[in-house]
Amino acid sequence: MIKNKDVEEFERLAQGLDDLVKRIKNIMRKSICLRMVAKAYISWIDLHTTTAVKQFKKMQ
Repeated sequence: MIKNKDVEEFERLAQGLDDLVKRIKNIMRKSICLRMVAKAYISWIDLHTTTAVKQFKKMQ
């Protein structure tokens, strides 16, 4: 059974990832040479976040 504390921690971590993606996107706008690296990081974060959310929902 998932505890309320676990849900709060998951939401906090998800918010942290959202903030990280926003900062990476800001870097992308400032530097063309970092754009491909930033896109790769965002894709990696998105893939793992989506997987984590699916697994989390299955547990509920």
